Amino acid sequence: MLQGLDRPVVVLDFGAQYSKLIARRVRELNVYAELLPFDTPLEELERRQVKGVILSGGPKSVYDEGAPRPDPAIWSGRIPVLGICYGAQLMALELGGDVMASDHREYGPASITITDETDKLLTDLGSEQPVWMSHGDSITRLPTGFVSTAQTDSTPYAGLADHARRLYGIQFHPEVVHTPRGKDVLANFVHGIAGAESNWTSANFIESTVERIRERVDKHAAATGEDGKVICGLSGGVDSSVAAALVHLAVGDRLGLQCYGRSHSWVIDHFIWPVKLGVDGPGNGSPVHSRIPPAVELGRAMAGLLPCAQPAHGCRGFTHVDVQPSQAKAHRLQATVPPGVGH
Repeated sequence: MLQGLDRPVVVLDFGAQYSKLIARRVRELNVYAELLPFDTPLEELERRQVKGVILSGGPKSVYDEGAPRPDPAIWSGRIPVLGICYGAQLMALELGGDVMASDHREYGPASITITDETDKLLTDLGSEQPVWMSHGDSITRLPTGFVSTAQTDSTPYAGLADHARRLYGIQFHPEVVHTPRGKDVLANFVHGIAGAESNWTSANFIESTVERIRERVDKHAAATGEDGKVICGLSGGVDSSVAAALVHLAVGDRLGLQCYGRSHSWVIDHFIWPVKLGVDGPGNGSPVHSRIPPAVELGRAMAGLLPCAQPAHGCRGFTHVDVQPSQAKAHRLQATVPPGVGH
């Protein structure tokens, strides 16, 4: 991998509305961050050479039936972990502490008192800090090996840490602007505890992604004697449009588009980018498309993309580009898959 992508920080998503924001805040520190499912195995995190793991908040109580749980191996100390809100409560409960419903639900601004100024996570913040809380449960007893690092008037363990295993938890939300020093807290974890370097930018993400796509397609073409063409299912939504743009940068005119509307599917059978999509009226899925000369600059072509009749189909945020061989002797490009399109 290119610089900045080889040792990411991973955010495990437990369903919080702010999960993507946590990853964004890490990237603002010029550290590459990925958002992965809450139950991603430690083995997979180690395969990715992850520098640190952040457990997001979530809407569940840790005692709810079916409440999401991480791989228990995450607590082994092999990778530094920061639990935020629900993530901190999970850390306490699963390692032998107690979490109980609080008589006083904290939602909104609060003030924490830092009780351990040697703590690496809350270092250099001063003894009092305004923060943003959003929780109904509270940690009432710490697991063995943990110390309290912060408290509020109603939450005795607003922060906890097991320094030996590099496990840290905070009850407040550092990712929101209502916690003024939240970015410093995340920086203390990402840089000071996890040891991640500030060597990532969105520009080198595009560069490295394009390079990896090109290498993968060319490697398969060389191994099979094929011509390295790629077919993309394009809905006109954010996911497929961004994926198509990246692959076009990698393979150029070898990219072909299969385009989907509400009730029609049509194939552009020329392996060039030149497609402009639209619909002929609200609620009507009939395609209107025209070819654009191949020499047209990619950004201009992207600007010409109009969403399909139902652009929300499958658009859950750009997560990955998956390039695979297909029966049509072309690679298949997949971002997220709209209902009814299939795999």
